[in-house]
Amino acid sequence: MSNGHQTGGVDTDFNSGLRAFRREVLYKYLRLLPERFGASTVTTLLMKERNWEGAEVEIIVRKRTGKSSVKQIRDGMRTIALISNVVLLFHPMRFFGIFGICVVLLGSIYGIAEAIIYGLGVPVLAAIIIIFGLQIFFWGITVAQISKVRKESLEDY
Repeated sequence: MSNGHQTGGVDTDFNSGLRAFRREVLYKYLRLLPERFGASTVTTLLMKERNWEGAEVEIIVRKRTGKSSVKQIRDGMRTIALISNVVLLFHPMRFFGIFGICVVLLGSIYGIAEAIIYGLGVPVLAAIIIIFGLQIFFWGITVAQISKVRKESLEDY
């Protein structure tokens, strides 16, 4: 089994193979693809998200000539941003919902602890943190509705 860095022979690195999708399927999502870096990553995520099946096909990889243009930090950050965009487009509550609930819990724990320790009631900062968490959560609901409309427009395209 290969780790994706093999210089010759059979390679099992998903990123080194050809991705093929039905034209009419991919065409629906074409406007979501970045113009340069990461189109293959976004395409793969979109097809996975929309439950289109794919498979890995063995290919022969020839030894590289020249140097790679990939910069680990820069391109890694771009890939994380692309993945985040796809997740936020299709599942915004996975981010906003979870983050909002965590902030509400953090504010609640802080407020209760301060109230018990000092006996002066819930501090204003705890209330602000809780309200902030609720705003994030409800923002997520709004974004989820926008996302639903966008997904429907992609399917009708």
